[in-house]
Amino acid sequence: MKSQLIFILDDDDAVRNALDSCIRSLGFKVGIFYSAEKLLNSDQLDEVFCVISDVQMPGINGFELLSILQQRKPAVPVILLSAFYEDCLKNKALNMGAIEFISKPFCLSIIINALDKVT
Repeated sequence: MKSQLIFILDDDDAVRNALDSCIRSLGFKVGIFYSAEKLLNSDQLDEVFCVISDVQMPGINGFELLSILQQRKPAVPVILLSAFYEDCLKNKALNMGAIEFISKPFCLSIIINALDKVT
């Protein structure tokens, strides 16, 4: 059922817009955020099905967000994105419970494949 809500968190407008268009075209509802603080204070946090978040963010970073979400909403899958891809960061993300760690720039098919893991 693809009417689920997916939150997108990135401080880059172009990335947010690209992900928004892609994910909406797949039939999901989308909430877009430019900061983790805004996401965590969203009225729709209890409805979220999946979170796609950049790692390098001002304020709360993607790893910190993952940790907070695991405490508050442990069943919500998290996909992390980073322009600074390193195996150690990927391993950290996966060990912390992220379902995927994706390097930027990315091909939208990689996002789709990651979402297939949770749908």
